[in-house]
Amino acid sequence: ALGGSVLYIEATALPKVGGGGKPGPPSLSVTGQLGDVMKESSQISLLVARRQAAQRLPEDQRAFFEEHDIFLHCPEGATPKDGPSAGVTMTTALMSLALRRPTRADLAMTGEISLN
Repeated sequence: ALGGSVLYIEATALPKVGGGGKPGPPSLSVTGQLGDVMKESSQISLLVARRQAAQRLPEDQRAFFEEHDIFLHCPEGATPKDGPSAGVTMTTALMSLALRRPTRADLAMTGEISLN
């Protein structure tokens, strides 16, 4: 089958609690009825976003992903979702959090993300 439908990705971050205020390992919680490929895409998206943050953010913001618990949600939980094409959208949502800059509401995208 070809084609698909619009998939919304929601993201939020909460400061980590405990640990004496020290950064910890990055954490990512993904919710929604996602298949294995989408779950893998979310993990790769976090890795790519962390790498971009380390290279591009000012020094005092580079530890964002280590200092926050990250949550990605794909609404409409009753509809199964799978495939690699949401990787770029997930990465954009994560970078939007780290940059503290909302993504444009009229923006649509598709594309797989890789480590290269």
